[in-house]
Parts: sequence; structure tokens; C-alpha cells
Amino acid sequence: MKIKGNSILITGGASGIGRLLGLISIRKGASAVIVWDINPVSIAKVKQEFEQEAKGSTQIFSAVVDV
Repeated sequence: MKIKGNSILITGGASGIGRLLGLISIRKGASAVIVWDINPVSIAKVKQEFEQEAKGSTQIFSAVVDV
């Protein structure tokens, strides 16, 4: 799967495998990582973590969503 330069949407992304996929996507050069989760506290924390990891190289978006 090509990640570099693409936008990546991760559902259930505030913990576990979803969180790891977000970090990997940032490290592999995704242009944007969109992370959805049902837990507002967890999603806020992971968004901050992703922004620190990205250092401005990847746009980070998040939303509280019950899919």
C-alpha cells in the first residue's frame, strides 16, 4: 500500500492498532491523517500526539464519531 502523499482515514484510531497505524502513516509521509474515535478524551490526546510526531509535515484531523 502506498502511504506517502496520500490521505489516510483511521476509524477507532485513538488506541491500539488504529493509533499505531496513524503513527506509521505519519512516519511514512502521509499528506494527511484523519482519525476518528468514539472517545472524546482519547481522540484529543492522540491528535496532540500525532501533531507532535508530524512536526508540521502531515496534516492531522480528528473527529468524535460512532461508526
